[in-house]
Amino acid sequence: MTCTSCEARIEKSLMSISGVTKVLADYKSESVLLEYDDEMCNIVQIKEKISKIGYSTENSGNYKLVGMLIIVLAIILLSKAGNSFDMEFKLENASYLVLFIVGIFTSLHCVGMCGGIMLSQSIRAENKSNFQSLKPAIFYNLGRVISYTILGGIVGALGSVFSLTLQFKAGLQVLAGIFMIIMGLNMSGYSLFRRFNIKLPWSFCNLKKSGKTLLNW
Repeated sequence: MTCTSCEARIEKSLMSISGVTKVLADYKSESVLLEYDDEMCNIVQIKEKISKIGYSTENSGNYKLVGMLIIVLAIILLSKAGNSFDMEFKLENASYLVLFIVGIFTSLHCVGMCGGIMLSQSIRAENKSNFQSLKPAIFYNLGRVISYTILGGIVGALGSVFSLTLQFKAGLQVLAGIFMIIMGLNMSGYSLFRRFNIKLPWSFCNLKKSGKTLLNW
C-alpha cells in the first residue's frame, strides 16, 4: 500500500468475495486482517483478488534496495552537475523544435500527477447526453481554476504585507525537501516513515465515501 486510500480500496475489493465477512486493511503495518468462511473461499482466491487490483502479498525488499540505490545515485549526479549546468543558458537560443522536445520530457511528471484524472474525463457514461458527459470535466476545471486563483490571491496578498528573509525562505525549502523525501519513502514501502502521514479532514473523507466523485456527477 502506498497511502491510506489503499486501505479502503483493498477492503472494498476483498468484501466482494463470497465468503469474506470482515476485512481490516492497515497502511502503517502493511497488513490485512480478515475473516472468511474457508468452505466458500480460500487464501489463494484472496491473494489473486489482491493481485488483480495492483497489490502484492510478496516481500518487496529487493526492490526497495534498488530504489534507494537509484535515489542515492541521482542525488550524487545532481549535486555534481547542479553548479555547472545552466538550463536557461542552454535554451537561450534554442529552436522551437528543441523547446518542444524539452517541454515533452519535462512534463512527464504530469502523467503520474494528473494522468488518472484526465483519463477519467474522457470516459463517456452510457445513456447520458453530451452535456451530462461533459459535466465532470467542467466541474473539475472550474474547481481547479477557482482554487488556484483563490490560493494565488491569498499568497500574493500575504507577500505584499510580509517580507520573508532569505533564511526563512531557505528553511521552507529545506522543510519541503524533507517532506518530499519522507513521502517518497512512504510510497516506496518503508514502514518506518509510515507514521508521518497527512490525511484529509474527516468531513472530506465522508464526502469521498458518499460517492459524490467526478464520475458520479
